Amino acid sequence: MENAGAIWYDEPVVTDGHHVSSRRPPDLPDYMKEFISVLEQK
Repeated sequence: MENAGAIWYDEPVVTDGHHVSSRRPPDLPDYMKEFISVLEQK
């Protein structure tokens, strides 16, 4: 993905606007906390 211009962050959760992503399944608890936080902002 970096070759296509993406920026890679080695963090459990990354939020960019309304997009929330994570690295792998063990990051799911942190991902869900951030996902809910983004939903509450709407």
